[in-house]
Amino acid sequence: MLRNIPFTALASHSRPKVRRPKWSLHNARIRYSPSPLLLDTRGRGRRLPAQGGLEDTLPVLIVVSLDLAAVQWSFSTSTIVSTAAVSGGHLVRLALLGIAIALSFLSILYYNLPASLPFAMWCLIAISSLNFASALWSVYGAVTLFKSLEFAVSLIAALALLSFARRQGAHRVAMRILDTYYIIIFAKNLVVWLNVILGVAKLNYSYPFLPFTIAQVYYPPTSANGVGDLGATLLALSVARRVLLADRALVVKFGMILGVLSLAFGYSRSPMLVGALAILVLAGSRVGLNTPAFVGAAVAGVGIPIALALGLVPVETLAETRLGAMLARGQSVGLLSNLSGRVDWWHAAVTILEGEPLRAWFGYGAYAGSRFVLGEVIESAASSIHNAYFEAWLGIGWLGAGLLVLASGWCVVKGMRAGHAWSGLSGQSRFIIFCFQMFTVLLIVRSIFSVAGYWPPTLIWGLLFVMAAHIQKVNPSHARARRKESFAKSSSRP
Repeated sequence: MLRNIPFTALASHSRPKVRRPKWSLHNARIRYSPSPLLLDTRGRGRRLPAQGGLEDTLPVLIVVSLDLAAVQWSFSTSTIVSTAAVSGGHLVRLALLGIAIALSFLSILYYNLPASLPFAMWCLIAISSLNFASALWSVYGAVTLFKSLEFAVSLIAALALLSFARRQGAHRVAMRILDTYYIIIFAKNLVVWLNVILGVAKLNYSYPFLPFTIAQVYYPPTSANGVGDLGATLLALSVARRVLLADRALVVKFGMILGVLSLAFGYSRSPMLVGALAILVLAGSRVGLNTPAFVGAAVAGVGIPIALALGLVPVETLAETRLGAMLARGQSVGLLSNLSGRVDWWHAAVTILEGEPLRAWFGYGAYAGSRFVLGEVIESAASSIHNAYFEAWLGIGWLGAGLLVLASGWCVVKGMRAGHAWSGLSGQSRFIIFCFQMFTVLLIVRSIFSVAGYWPPTLIWGLLFVMAAHIQKVNPSHARARRKESFAKSSSRP
């Protein structure tokens, strides 16, 4: 009887093939998908099917190319005097931006634009239009056009990610790009410390309580503030993955350690504030205080810098303590209360714009006012005014700055409403909500001390819009509105 059975069938019955599980980051929950550079997240809650191909690859390629373009060297004050002074870094940056915009247009044409856009997106589209229009009266039109193009690429990428969210589902796309972004942030922190180990990074030994601090890293080209931002982001994302996704992987534990090291040795105060506020939001969410914790973080992120700027906090008393001396970084009390000279720059910008009311409404040209107008007044070669809202005011006037404030405020309101939907959600949905709130805190705090929310190309807006699309679906008020609409339709039928 066995003679009639093929040998291959007999072999398959006697020795069945066993599929080995793929290597996983945390207990076989996060697995590599068939597509390159992608992760298939299977946390608590609704499982996501592993899919490969163009639909999964394009969002990741957009995120990676835009982020790589952001870390390339930008036009500095010394090289922008002549448009012929373009280095290899500029060409690489342009090539990466070209890849990002090509992929974005391809995805938009294939998947179409979303039916509705967030309010903040309309604000940013208006800002982008003002950026290009300001080239007509800019003090340096070439700079304005180049940087305005970068900002437009960021918006096109955000629209492309929203189109993917519409096609594949906001939950899936949000988790996929957050997984990709985590890999990017982890790799950047790792490269920073490889720079330190190999002796490439510039070290500063003048600050107290630490054997050294990282002053500058050449690749990715990152300042001390940038190192702190990388550390704060990696620390917050690692803790959130451990708490909300039950991620016990070694890479996540190592990410916490790496984030703390970057945050500490970067020795930048505003990223320390961002990291502390992010942990505050996460801790509040664990005890059912998601919305109050987020509001407290937002108030602290805005109120503390304003209080320091106005001199309401007794800085002299603070500087006498051990913690105050560490935060002072060896600076005098006057320089510390002046936010490392930022307040003088802001006052100078107000003085300049008060003297020219027409410029206060229309600006000196996007990304050109702080470089070529303010720099001459304060006699400094700073590339920006270290405040996104003042940067927009100098570049495109009151209207542009107001639109940027409205876009930031939309993120705050959306984050507050998302807190009400915290209970009863899966771990992945909670993780997305926390990431939205954390990136909102990062955007606002860093926009006060730097030009993070306005300086292109920025990836954070695209991340926020995709996460907001998922929040819109899990928000109870949105669900109630849909139920009311369906009930009204059903009751109107004969």
